[in-house]
Amino acid sequence: MSQLKAYAAAAQPVLQTTAQKIWRMMQYKMPELQQFDCPDIIMNNRLRSTAGLCYFNNNRIDIGTKFCLHSREYQIYIQRIILPHELAHQADFNLFGLSELKCGHGKNWEYIMTNILNLPANKYHKMERV
Repeated sequence: MSQLKAYAAAAQPVLQTTAQKIWRMMQYKMPELQQFDCPDIIMNNRLRSTAGLCYFNNNRIDIGTKFCLHSREYQIYIQRIILPHELAHQADFNLFGLSELKCGHGKNWEYIMTNILNLPANKYHKMERV
């Protein structure tokens, strides 16, 4: 098994558990979100410049395996910033629909990031491409 596949197999359950904890907190702060399940977290070996990608129609978030392998700092950043960022996209879609689909980082998403997740509403990460 390649290093990427082995890491992805080990990291996926950890990220899924982290996502579920964040999602439950979001549901507590936004009760209307309780009717929706936490998205599935998938490790994606093909993502090289995008650290995370939300496929809201499929209730799925892909995380770039190569970013996680880059360094311990990137692993922490994925859990603390990228994963919540992508969960905010899913919550935005679940609660408000396609209204902000074109840009994806509209007012509803910013509200979720800043008021629900208490994180800055940054549209882009600052990690190097891997």
